[in-house]
Order: sequence, then C-alpha cells, then structure tokens
Amino acid sequence: MPKTIAPHSRRVIPVTERITLRREGKKGYYTAHYSLGGKHCKYRTGTSVVGEARRIAVKLNNEVLGGVVATVNLDVDKAVALYLAAKKTGGLAASTLVSYTTELRYFVQFCQLQGIRHPEQVTPPVLTAYAKTRSDSPTGKTGRTRTRPEATAHKAKLYVKNLTRFLKLETVLRADPLADVSSKKPRNKRPLPPRMRDALGIVLSAPKLNRNYMAVLMYAALRIGELQRLTPADIDLKEGFLNVNSTPGASTKTGGSRRVPIHADLRPYLKDALERARRSPLLFARNPDALPADRQPLNESTVLTLVKRLATELGLPFGQAKGGWTTHVFRHAFESYTLNQGVPQRAVDVWMGHAGDGSMSRTYYHLDEENSVRLMAQLKFPAPAEVAEDTGTPASDVSPTQPSPQDAVETASSSSPSTKE
Repeated sequence: MPKTIAPHSRRVIPVTERITLRREGKKGYYTAHYSLGGKHCKYRTGTSVVGEARRIAVKLNNEVLGGVVATVNLDVDKAVALYLAAKKTGGLAASTLVSYTTELRYFVQFCQLQGIRHPEQVTPPVLTAYAKTRSDSPTGKTGRTRTRPEATAHKAKLYVKNLTRFLKLETVLRADPLADVSSKKPRNKRPLPPRMRDALGIVLSAPKLNRNYMAVLMYAALRIGELQRLTPADIDLKEGFLNVNSTPGASTKTGGSRRVPIHADLRPYLKDALERARRSPLLFARNPDALPADRQPLNESTVLTLVKRLATELGLPFGQAKGGWTTHVFRHAFESYTLNQGVPQRAVDVWMGHAGDGSMSRTYYHLDEENSVRLMAQLKFPAPAEVAEDTGTPASDVSPTQPSPQDAVETASSSSPSTKE
C-alpha cells in the first residue's frame, strides 16, 4: 500500500499578506515564501514545528518586509532601513553589508541637512551633489568636507541608485527618479604594478610590534577582515598551513574557507606571533599588552595609516586615488609575483580565495595539499637582508627571530604550545 502523505505537508499556510509557509524537504522543515525586489524568495526556517515556523515568518515579515506594503510617504531614513534589512538576508558578506550601511548612513544625514524627506526627492542633481563630497563628521555638521576620489564617488552613486531601484520594485516609489542616471566605473589609475620588493620594504620598516601581521598580508595575501579574525588555532605549523575560516557572522568575502601554505619566509613571523598571543583568542590585537581576554581585533584604519606612513617614508605612492599602496595592494603584489614565478593561475586563486568565474576549469579544478605546499615552496621571495639595506633596517633586525635552515621543515615538537597538535 503506498505511503500516505500527511495533508499538512502539502498545505500552503498564509502567515501575513506577503509570506506563506510550506513544508519541504526530507526533514519536513517549513520554508517561508515571499516576494522581494520583484523576485520570488525563500527562507528556510529550520524547524518542522508549525508554531515556531510562524513566529520566524512573522519576524521575517516585520524586519525585512516592513510589515505591510510600504507607502509612498515613507521617509528616507525608513526607506534605507527597509533596504538594508533586505540586504541583510541576501547573503552578502559582512564587509559588504558594512560598506552599504556606512555609505547609506551618510546619505540619510545628507538628506536631512538638505531638507530632503522622501525618496522621490532624490533627483539626479541631488545625487551628484551627494557623491561629490562627504564630511568627516558623522553628522555632517562639523569637521572638514572632503572631495571624494572618482572611484568612491562612483560607488556612492551606485549604492543610492540601487536603493531607489529597490524602492520602485517594492512600490515605495511610483517611479525611480534615478532610472536614467548612468555612472561609469573609473579605470584603475595605478601607474605601475606593485613590486614584491617594495612590499617587503614596507614590512621590514614596520615596528616590531606590527611586523608580524604585515608579513601575513604580504606572504599569505589575506584580506584585512580575514587578518582581523585570525586566531592562534588557525596556524598549523606542523602541517604548514594557515587556515582562513568562514563562519556564520564572520564569513569571508566569497563565503568559503581555505588553507594557505605557509612559506618558509613567513614561518618565523608566525612563530613569534604565536608566542606573543599566548592564551589570547586573537592572533593579532590592537592592544597586545592587555590581558588575553581584553584584547581587541586590529583596527583597519590604524593598519591603513601605518601602511601610509611606511610607504611615504620609502618614497612609494599611497592611496587608491594615486594608484599607490593600501592594505589590499599586498594581495595585488602577491598575485603578480606568484604568477610571474610560474605558479598556475588556478592555484593562486585558491590561495587568495577568489570566486570562480563559472568556467569549467575553475569549477572542476582541485588543488590538493601536497601540490599546494610544493608550489608555495618553490617561490623565491626577495631576500630580507638585501631589502633591509635599502630601507635602512639593521641586518640583525630583519625578522622577529633569525631563521635557520630547519625552519622550512620544523615539526610540532619545537613549535609553540598554541599550535595544532
């Protein structure tokens, strides 16, 4: 006799005007169905209990969809809050969501200062005026007003255009006032590709307290957010890998984890960092002298300021507007250098955590750990002693510990207690 399917498993349960629940999958979990931005969306509640699923759906309705269909009279600040709530459930990386939140917060303050209450008042001239400058002050009432670089102005326009397009799709606006506005992304103005020798010069010029994390930026090509979240447990000196983990609430830009082989030149910096970290939950902290439980993650602005000072002292250009050094340019230098050394592009993409482009080679390429270690070991980075002469760094001070020939093959028996066993 065929198995009878329970009636409720096929039933569509209306929760609000815009959300319905359906029981789906082998486990029978309820999935919320709704429309957002003109697209059909799903949200898996993770429960098979109908009462709990209803509670989650109501919360989703209130936080993401604004309860009911928004009215045309919605203020700019509430419209931005609605848009950001939708972005929050859209699977964006944490850093991207922070970028949207920060930019649109400034936009709300700009509108308040200009007497703009409703989204339909955001005309093309208003958008141009907003993208041109931005005040240093969070409120815009005090502080200097800076002229935005071309790339930053383009991003500001893009974020506001995405906002008004969303509001039109959600019937907050009868028409998109910025529909005919176009903004062409400016071309990269970097005059010359960054050199790995210059990157090492910046690392060696850094104070000893900062040199370890600067070396990780250079030799492992981490993003600043990934560097901030590193823990001692992520460093596996025995196996020779640095683990970049993507977790809920602390995901990488592409949402994936990866294992980066530790180059022999990076090993002494990591050993010193582990000794300094001790029982701290963070490998690098903005206040390393504090008690382990009180240490805070690195501040991105502080690291960027340090890179600016060191690059300026070495006579190197700094900043995106000048095509110079920033914390992210260490990744550009790493990619250029490794490719010129003969490392396959696909292997470099795996190390750097690049998203795939959909090609078959990216989809099916697999870099096993043995070949990953082999490719990293064959890289010959600039000699610290030679670069130290150019930067004026004493020869005895080119690394936190004097590397020995055994560093490249050192085992866990001589590693820090905080490394993986």
